[in-house]
Amino acid sequence: MHHNRKALQEKGFLYPDIAIEGSAHHPLAWACGLGGRKVDADFIGRTTRSLAAKASKLGCDVVLSSEEFGALHNILPLRRLSDLFNVKVVLYVRKQDHYLESVYNQHVRMYSLRYSGSIYQFFPRFNFFNQFNYNLLASRWEKHFGLESIIIRPFGTADVGADVRTDFLDTLGLPGSEHGLDLHPSASSNASLNATAISYLSHINRMPLDYRQHQKVLSVLPELVPADKGGRLLRLNDALALYSRFEPSNRRLFSRYMHLDHVPFDELLPADESRRWVSHEHIDTATLLDLVGHLLPKKTWRQLFSRSLK
Repeated sequence: MHHNRKALQEKGFLYPDIAIEGSAHHPLAWACGLGGRKVDADFIGRTTRSLAAKASKLGCDVVLSSEEFGALHNILPLRRLSDLFNVKVVLYVRKQDHYLESVYNQHVRMYSLRYSGSIYQFFPRFNFFNQFNYNLLASRWEKHFGLESIIIRPFGTADVGADVRTDFLDTLGLPGSEHGLDLHPSASSNASLNATAISYLSHINRMPLDYRQHQKVLSVLPELVPADKGGRLLRLNDALALYSRFEPSNRRLFSRYMHLDHVPFDELLPADESRRWVSHEHIDTATLLDLVGHLLPKKTWRQLFSRSLK
């Protein structure tokens, strides 16, 4: 959306540069008190009025986007948007065990986080159960914007299709075959690593690499670690146990907001059964050393590697 904001504006959709951080509108979520911050009602009020003035001048609808909105418990400060806009809330939800693997993948890849443990060590450190209860999340938004404003899109299923970006444009009313936007991945695309590669990277994250070295590892990983599209980070039984915990809330979600008598995520279960578990510990030491060897002189990286394993 950020990359295509000029073309979107020509089509009647304003992706504003107001209250934006990077390419998304995180400050609006932060102003609701996210992450222990104080609620900043003045900021939200000024932002809402600025958005309304700019949208009116351009004759556009406004599109706001941030994954931080999905973590909000306090939606009330954003309610003032409905004073000036007819608000629609589009929530993309993901099969819970897939979501956990994706979040772990991101925590390992991001230089600012560089998580170095296994997914089984990662899971207890965060309270994912509120984030994974999508019915609870949707109900918070419904409370302030109404049932008819909530649009649920089940990521990874046939309902959404292969490209979430095209699905979102369709949801906005820009048919995928007609939108004429540039959907090629950019240099900053947030691409996940396969399960085997992410296991190697988590071990390398124990070493004190700078940003340049970390990015170098990311660039050589696909070459040195074979792609394993069928691999996954959770054992099948554990993935099923996690998913089953949210079966009642998933059923309520899709019944209430999509009028379905089934859970679209269930269509992914047969494919999950064929996926192979990739153990965090069962990695090839020679390959790991080869990866680190792309970064530092041999003597230095042997010292770092020895120290990191202690």
